[in-house]
Amino acid sequence: MKKSRYGTVRGKVLIVDDNDVTRELLRTIVRTEQYDIVGEALNGAAALEAMKRLAPTIVLLDLVMPEMDGFEVLREIRASYPATAVIVVTAHTSAENIRAVLDAGAAGVVVKPFKPAQVVESLARLVSSPPIQVQPQS
Repeated sequence: MKKSRYGTVRGKVLIVDDNDVTRELLRTIVRTEQYDIVGEALNGAAALEAMKRLAPTIVLLDLVMPEMDGFEVLREIRASYPATAVIVVTAHTSAENIRAVLDAGAAGVVVKPFKPAQVVESLARLVSSPPIQVQPQS
């Protein structure tokens, strides 16, 4: 079983949010829970480029971002990377929005402002199997 400096790796995570504070908060929570953060992106276009390069197993995705919104990114991830789980992290919590992201293939939704336990719980629901093996990056 592969270990990172944070312990046994449970998944490779890409964090996508245009807000620095939100990315920092998610980064801290995810690392504490022994996931490997393979990258971050500030907008949807950068997220799709990172998907190609980094092959994350989990994406934490904001909906409202410059250049390409989270709905477009979610649809593209579902079409091109069907094995990648996407958790939408958003402050836009109307019933229509939540239904739309779940219908588009999101594995879960975390509502902003969030508590660390909400993120941990959403990640835990994805990881019902043993930790994945991660190849060391050179």
